[in-house]
Amino acid sequence: SYLALPILREKWSVDLSEGEARALLEDCMRVLFYRDCRALNRIQIAKVTKEDGVLISDPYELETEWKSASFVEPKGELEGDGGW
Repeated sequence: SYLALPILREKWSVDLSEGEARALLEDCMRVLFYRDCRALNRIQIAKVTKEDGVLISDPYELETEWKSASFVEPKGELEGDGGW
């Protein structure tokens, strides 16, 4: 999604290790999770190599944090509007 593009532009490089690439992918997925009210923070990651073929991880949950002031205290100031 276009919301992850700034993160990819800033952090991606040709020589990323597998661990760095996985962390970058998780950062992107975390941003997309926060922005989609119907999404779950449960993901799977696939790796494709010539030697091993396709490897798909077991599903796991991304670590998320909802204690930010923007999440805790709505900005709408209108009773019952449900806005931030």
